Amino acid sequence: MRLIITFRAFALIQILSVLVTLAAPEAKMESFGLSYSNDTLLFMQFSAISQLMLALVTFTLPSWLGTNLWKAAPTYVWLSLLPLSVNVYHIISGIMTITVVFYVENTFWLVFAFAFYSFGKRMKLRF
Repeated sequence: MRLIITFRAFALIQILSVLVTLAAPEAKMESFGLSYSNDTLLFMQFSAISQLMLALVTFTLPSWLGTNLWKAAPTYVWLSLLPLSVNVYHIISGIMTITVVFYVENTFWLVFAFAFYSFGKRMKLRF
């Protein structure tokens, strides 16, 4: 049950992120210390659609996999760690500066990676 909630929470937060991106793209870019232009808006819209597709698949995975949901958990551990690694790369290479959003977002990714790992292991042991 906890793994199902983790998948659904992950998807809902992704959907919320897409809505924020589409509703206030300037504010979202500024929170990361980036400048906004019409060219970046087009790229953000394409990225938002990709993120929305992943969120919808993630939301429906518990229904599709049922008691085999634990099999998808390791993949989602790595999916959760990908943005973290890109964020760290951006900081190390000097592309972006460290902001409060950096800490909040990376904590978010780490929490989900840990939740997918631990709840996936527990569910695997039961089935």
